[in-house]
Amino acid sequence: MSDVLIKLFPGISSLFLQEPVIAIARVLLIIAGFFIAYYGFKRTLEPLIMVPMGLGMIAVNAGVLIIGDGGFGTIFIDSLVDDPLDVLEFMQINWLQPIYNLTFGNGLIACLVFMGIGALSEIGFILSRPWTCVFIAILAELGTFVAFIIGIKMGLLP
Repeated sequence: MSDVLIKLFPGISSLFLQEPVIAIARVLLIIAGFFIAYYGFKRTLEPLIMVPMGLGMIAVNAGVLIIGDGGFGTIFIDSLVDDPLDVLEFMQINWLQPIYNLTFGNGLIACLVFMGIGALSEIGFILSRPWTCVFIAILAELGTFVAFIIGIKMGLLP
């Protein structure tokens, strides 16, 4: 029975085959994603932003694959091949691979999604309280730096 579950859910089964610090951090991010998505569905937080963000956190942190010789990786092609000519060869075989490499592989899709969400969002709050929004944006950038420092303290190198 457990062999069937491992084949059905390879991301979850390989989650704890990593270093414990990384596994615990990923579990905490999955839990945070559930809370963000829940509060978005409940409309406590802005659903247009929080539901995709929460579901994205869950999907990214739950999706680890065991590739080839037992190594870990994601669906980025860079974990499979190192030679640029091999990447080009693979892009010619798989017709969706160029779309993936040019959007998901380099993080461009996140920019496009959040730019689209920003275009759909209500800007009345921003126009009526500009300094509050600037303060929130400063705290968001500070959160990036704090997360970077915490990651380094946990032993994760950039």
